[in-house]
Amino acid sequence: MDEKQARYFALLLKARRKQKGWSQESVCKGVCAISYYSKIESGIVIPNVQILEELAKHLQMELPILMDERQMRIHDRGNGKASNGLDDVNPENSGAKGFDQATKNDKMIALVMQFLRSGHLDEAYILFKKSLESGNSISSNPFSGADQADDSVYTRPSSMTPDASLPDNYGGSGDHETGLSENGSGREDGESSHDGFSNSWERNSAPDDEADSYMFDLGHPCSLDTLLLLGLYQKVDLSSLFEPEELLPCLNQEQKAVFFLDCNEYQRAADYCEDGWVLLLSAFGLYRERKTSDSKVLVQLEQAYLKAAKEGYACLMAQISHITGMVYSNIPDYASAMEYFTRTERLLEELKDQKALDELYYNIGCTLLEEGNYKQALEKLESVQRYSVMDIQKQVICLELMNRKEEALERMSQYKRADLVGWDPDFVERLFELIRLRLVEEDWLHNPYYGELLMGIYEELYNTADSHKGFAQFHLPWVIQYLKANRQYAKAESILENFPGKLPFTLS
Repeated sequence: MDEKQARYFALLLKARRKQKGWSQESVCKGVCAISYYSKIESGIVIPNVQILEELAKHLQMELPILMDERQMRIHDRGNGKASNGLDDVNPENSGAKGFDQATKNDKMIALVMQFLRSGHLDEAYILFKKSLESGNSISSNPFSGADQADDSVYTRPSSMTPDASLPDNYGGSGDHETGLSENGSGREDGESSHDGFSNSWERNSAPDDEADSYMFDLGHPCSLDTLLLLGLYQKVDLSSLFEPEELLPCLNQEQKAVFFLDCNEYQRAADYCEDGWVLLLSAFGLYRERKTSDSKVLVQLEQAYLKAAKEGYACLMAQISHITGMVYSNIPDYASAMEYFTRTERLLEELKDQKALDELYYNIGCTLLEEGNYKQALEKLESVQRYSVMDIQKQVICLELMNRKEEALERMSQYKRADLVGWDPDFVERLFELIRLRLVEEDWLHNPYYGELLMGIYEELYNTADSHKGFAQFHLPWVIQYLKANRQYAKAESILENFPGKLPFTLS
């Protein structure tokens, strides 16, 4: 056991003892002196395995190092060496079976990290969920024989994570043992959204359906990396387990970066690790939470792109370029946005990634729409192979703005057959009702129902998750148009102050 392991295992003992509400004296009674145990918890001394076993037994937990030691003993026994008291008849009772499963799980976690490093965020997320479902890192009872109510560490909703909505062939081997599908993904579908960001980079504000059912096992062999990944994906409250100043000495540079991403300290994450994927998630977090200027975010994204290019990660390069284009589009700097979108398109064509191209075409179409190039926008939006409700909505708006009302109404009828991909059906109904009123009502600008519907949608989007604030911005032209038509100039100016210089386009 090296020094970092010793520090981490000391933290496990301390966290478990606190969860049980026990004193140091009650834990070490009959095992070692309290002064010696205090040094173990402080990471000052590294105890031998026998003492660790006794302490773990008292605390009703399984420490990672014990599985390693038990496997070594089983191997030694097979070579004619002493068994150290292990069960000769049923060696699995001694931890061999657990060790083998833990080794498999450990490899899965290592693969998750490699997917992250190379930019295969979709596969990383799916494989991580598979590792959770294996019942090794996450269990219904995190400590053997422990009271679930006292010892479970529940996850809380995540506001930002690489989600399971990237293209189907963003890498992966099709290895069924790892839980990936033949096309290398096993992915869950998500919604591409220029209006905020694609769910490829951000989860919806609602918690994962399974999030509250996962509980972390402090004693699992993969516990450290799994803990950090839980923090990244599902925002486990790490502070409920460890003090940061205690945990950091146990981590390498990459793990420290993940830890600070977990804590939403994005700049510190980038300071600890300059790998492309860390710089990408750090820049995204800084942008989403408005913790720095757009120009600094763009500089960091360019650094991430150069790093990914140096490492040869084409998938990561495409994602960084795509996000950079969306940041420019939301500034808005449409010329620069189109430059990065074009670069992204070349990369995705080389990767033969149609799902990612569909997301890109949607974002290009939205950018062209905001530029006022309605015809080109419609052509790009119609090139998407798999329509979602947002694809249909933007197509209908293009037709509306080109005064092709009959075609717009006909196209709008398709939205009920389109993929909702995470959108609330009632909200979608209101979105299309808003457009329908503009298409069929003669004096819709002075219709109180239209105004109530429009302002309700805008305020709901603006006041919810950051992923929808861009969508609120998209609705600004209609909001300002309505307010000015009804002489609510002060309110219009107040709303515009929330988006300085970012009115997407104007309406006649």
